[in-house]
Amino acid sequence: MLTGTNQTAGQLQTMRADDMDVDLMEITAHSGARPEHAAWQGKIVSRSGRKGYLTLQDVGYGEVKGLMGANCRHNWHLYFEGISKSAYTPEQLEAFANETVTYNGEQVPVWQARDQQRAMERSIRSSKQLLVAYDEAAKNVFTDEERVEWQSAFNDEAVKLKGKEAKLKDFCEQTGLNRDKFREQVFSTTTENSIKGFGKSVSQKAVHSYKKEIDKYKAYRYNEDGSIVVTDDW
Repeated sequence: MLTGTNQTAGQLQTMRADDMDVDLMEITAHSGARPEHAAWQGKIVSRSGRKGYLTLQDVGYGEVKGLMGANCRHNWHLYFEGISKSAYTPEQLEAFANETVTYNGEQVPVWQARDQQRAMERSIRSSKQLLVAYDEAAKNVFTDEERVEWQSAFNDEAVKLKGKEAKLKDFCEQTGLNRDKFREQVFSTTTENSIKGFGKSVSQKAVHSYKKEIDKYKAYRYNEDGSIVVTDDW
């Protein structure tokens, strides 16, 4: 969705350039660009391939990993030779390329930190999808034994989900990156078999299961060797 929106904005700029017979386009720039994109962000592209400027091939225009490709946040706007001034200074572009954040006491490039954040968000979505599957399985089995088994799997995944969410929250607080909860969502849909997505009902069940599991572990007492003390009230 985000990639498609960005590409649509880029196509509108291209249509304007065609209408005004403009060949040169200036690429936008931002902190945290992946290294291969940081090499050309903020620079001028000649759509016709004129010498002295980047070409469409140089920036990978139309390719999955290139300008306005998958997950790329760069775009471009018209640049009038002899009239327009660059939107970015060399110092700004260098600062963008070298920007870092701190995580667990270490300096991490912003682009790398954002990649870590995206990975955490994907993992959270995966857990939510599993919770939907386990919840539906528990409701559609024929024996109590199977239901208990699927409910146990649901409870375990609920604990994992809350752990992942806590880790992401801590990551964003340490690095100063904005937490984008939109990227953590699994939208609620109903299939032809009436299987629903991660809606409010499943979410509430996950929270309830998590609290029950945590309360259970809090009640444990441990021996000096780390093993759990078994009591008669188990």
